[in-house]
Amino acid sequence: MSNDWISASEARAIVSQGWQDEGKPTDAICFHAKHGEIQAKARRWITIENGQRFEKRNELIPRNFWADRDMKQDWSYGYFVSTIYPDDAKFEIEALGVTFERSEIIELVFQSALMSGTAATSPGKSTAKAERECEAWLRQQFAADPEKLRAKASFQADALEYFGERLSQAGFQRVWAKVAPEEGRTAPGRKS
Repeated sequence: MSNDWISASEARAIVSQGWQDEGKPTDAICFHAKHGEIQAKARRWITIENGQRFEKRNELIPRNFWADRDMKQDWSYGYFVSTIYPDDAKFEIEALGVTFERSEIIELVFQSALMSGTAATSPGKSTAKAERECEAWLRQQFAADPEKLRAKASFQADALEYFGERLSQAGFQRVWAKVAPEEGRTAPGRKS
């Protein structure tokens, strides 16, 4: 059975929606990846050692990659930069096109819900105020992406993290349905 890999943006959206614990959902993903409970893979894996650059493709990300507290993280694009120190050497590593194993991300949300005593399947409700604020926020995000490079899942993940419990996935979908056509973001494919 092959693994079902999802983008970093999708993983963040899933965990953000169902997260019940203290702290940021993205920190939890990194913590559990560092401890081997979540698998991650990089479409491109670039290692820089003593000024030399080495590149691999479709590489499983080792656990020690996630241990860098100063890691650069761009969940929208799945771009991460970490410094690791194996065997007294220093490596700067770039992971591009990072994906996570879907079932392990869902398990993380389920465990969070169990620990907090809430149902992981509760649908969540948006407030009308949060949806109005999300409309303005989404327009600003569209303006910052004039070439339309970001995917809908990326915007959704950012919105769910930014607005927290005040905005549900369904609430974001309502906002998207209203704002996206007005801003020319309805074409099928990556940009819609």
